[in-house]
Amino acid sequence: MWYLLSRALGRSGDRRAVSVPDSALSPARSPARSPDCCAVLFVTLCVTLCLACGDPPAPRADSAPPPPTGGVGKGDAPPSGAFPSERDLAWLIPADEALRRPLRGAAALPSAWLDAVEEALAASELGARISDESWPEDWRLVSARATVCSPLGRVADAEEIDRLCWPEVRLVWQPLVADLNVSGVVRAVYADDRALHALYFVSREHPTLAEMRAALAGGARLRQLGGDLLARFERARDEEGLRLLRALEALRGAAGPYAGLGERPELLSPALAEGFWGALEGALPALCPPEGLHELTAFSLPLGRAPAAADLWSFVAFSAEGGRLTPAPLRVWGAEDGALLFEQRLDRSEDVTSSVGDPELLGALAGAPSPLAAQVVGDVGELREKAARLNDPYQTLVPHTTCSSCHRDNNLPFNFHNLSYFEDQPLSVSPRARRDVERDLGNARALWARR
Repeated sequence: MWYLLSRALGRSGDRRAVSVPDSALSPARSPARSPDCCAVLFVTLCVTLCLACGDPPAPRADSAPPPPTGGVGKGDAPPSGAFPSERDLAWLIPADEALRRPLRGAAALPSAWLDAVEEALAASELGARISDESWPEDWRLVSARATVCSPLGRVADAEEIDRLCWPEVRLVWQPLVADLNVSGVVRAVYADDRALHALYFVSREHPTLAEMRAALAGGARLRQLGGDLLARFERARDEEGLRLLRALEALRGAAGPYAGLGERPELLSPALAEGFWGALEGALPALCPPEGLHELTAFSLPLGRAPAAADLWSFVAFSAEGGRLTPAPLRVWGAEDGALLFEQRLDRSEDVTSSVGDPELLGALAGAPSPLAAQVVGDVGELREKAARLNDPYQTLVPHTTCSSCHRDNNLPFNFHNLSYFEDQPLSVSPRARRDVERDLGNARALWARR
């Protein structure tokens, strides 16, 4: 309870002299500051405590339906720790180690991308420049995920999900600060409540990938694809998937453990850590070149380092071509037929609170009944009934829901981190991230067994 109280009433640290306007903590949809501010915070605290201390979440489905024969497929699990294992596909980087060792050279986060993210967030309801609080040099790689089979389509069909897919790497960046005084307590390592996800296709310029993406963008389904295209695509997909796996195998530099979701083992040993960072800096430019980026998303709270009090988070998205970012509108597609259900205005960010979704989305939900209502969280009270569907990679693909809906299922109502750090807590691994890694591991092991 004391943790929730301190976080709910927290204020920005004194590491930097930053003048934070009232508007940064009181955006248009948040209550304006007034003599009643304490009452507002008290109500926020009560809601937070009720949510944190209420009934446990409803049980979630523990397994996704197995894919039909012909996809990347699932193999029998090899001995624990055999390659590939969970920590080969999901790198969880200790916060102190991430802070100590920024990536350099071609492996570093391009400054132009940070500038684009800052501009988009400044135009959102945040109404402030995040670099006033999180300096460009604060950003660190805190986690990553690799998959041999990232779905390309828009339909929740098990066979299409596991056949019409391509190898992908996702890097998660976040600003980390050392020895920051927040709410009167000095945090040895503090993670600002903002993050950036960069998604790269392996060999994005592969002509067969381009051909398949064009066919799917035109509405083609698996049964409508020509046999020659499908055969060439699956062959290319598996070749590139094996190339990715060989690169991941080469990163191994410790005896283990590699089984189970946990911190990368090389980073638990000072003698091995520097070798891992060097190997990573050598591998990332080939696996994740700027021109390989196809999508980037980011979110942030307002300035002030007071998540529960500010109660606002803005999400922005970009498509990418040739390493250049272009703002992308939020779209939600029907899981059953791939039809467009919702499209946010291009000049809009997705602005949410810990309790409700974006106003534009809420307006769409208030209309006639639509499949949209089953695929998004408009009110946090719906999370219990929708969590199993949202966390299942065979029922909900990324195009089927909103950013905030996918990020809500966590230990605190105001923790939106899927695979990154919230303040000075351990790295958040959301239920959806766990389910994604389970699927990724089954696909990777089956492909590796056929090499």
